[in-house]
Amino acid sequence: MENEKEVYHLTPEDTRLVVRRNELTLSSYDMTLQENRLFYWIMSMIKPDATDLRTFEVDISDVAQMIGVEGGGVYKQIKEAVTKLGGRSALIRKIDEDKVTQMWLFSKVEYLLGDGKVRIKMNDEMRPYLLNIKEKFSKIQLEHVIRMKSFYAQRIYDFIKVNEFKGSRLEVSIDELRKICGVAPGKLARGNDFVKTVVSIARREINEITDLHIEFQAIKTGRSITSVQFQILRKHAEPERGRPTAQSTEGSDTLGLLVQCGMSSREAQEIIDAYHARDPQRISWHVHELRRLLREKPGTIKSSVAWLKSAIKKDYRPTQVKQQRRAPETDSGEARKGDMIPIRDLIKAQAA
Repeated sequence: MENEKEVYHLTPEDTRLVVRRNELTLSSYDMTLQENRLFYWIMSMIKPDATDLRTFEVDISDVAQMIGVEGGGVYKQIKEAVTKLGGRSALIRKIDEDKVTQMWLFSKVEYLLGDGKVRIKMNDEMRPYLLNIKEKFSKIQLEHVIRMKSFYAQRIYDFIKVNEFKGSRLEVSIDELRKICGVAPGKLARGNDFVKTVVSIARREINEITDLHIEFQAIKTGRSITSVQFQILRKHAEPERGRPTAQSTEGSDTLGLLVQCGMSSREAQEIIDAYHARDPQRISWHVHELRRLLREKPGTIKSSVAWLKSAIKKDYRPTQVKQQRRAPETDSGEARKGDMIPIRDLIKAQAA
């Protein structure tokens, strides 16, 4: 019988971050939704200073609480997931090596009958991807992925978070997305079917649940969809350590809006200093207009930051809005359709 001190039990309040090397995040594997939820949960239980991969204990009621479901159905689903989880593997391509390794993810999986608990131990060969990570890693909130109802949405969110640093536009081939989502050869072979079944659902769930707002444009080569271009906005800016929070200083809400769009805190503060005091609505109007354009006209704006800085400086608001000194917003915070910015001005702004 296993030494009890090697079994750890954490509650939802304790399990917050999933941290992995990028090779693991971008690996190719196929799981059911419940299996992947358990995978995320176990990874979130690994402490930053951990030196080995212990056996972790998961209370299914904790998982159900975070997912937001009730009833015995989730216990049956997770019990079924446990029976398959021990046989799951991932195809991992190491960044510095020209090879792909098939690696078993777990060395032991147990379902404790009558207790509603699961004990899981990860394969020790996963250590380089989960312990003492100093570079080339991704970090996500457990609550964002575990509440999703689509495995494909979880995996596309993983991919975007790894590449988020590249900017607000991200293009990826359909073939690459298929590998990341573990879509078997021959399944959803037509680009249109893949986009409808995988990408569109992922967009909805990411926008409803996570810290990101994304839109996408399907890119064709000839008549076939061969890649997808994502437009990415962060909903919430993470405050810098040692800086005031958004509620503690004047203009900080505006600072947060600009940082969400991809600006550095320094760039955002310079814009606030230049325009916010004499015209408080100037910045927020253009932020809402940027969001509308990314949603309704994906592919129009090549760089959200470059467009926004130029737009605020040149002030694209209609004359009547400037005179009213207020943002043209509906109840949902979006710019009115009648106040659309001409596309030619957007192109000029991008080239500026």
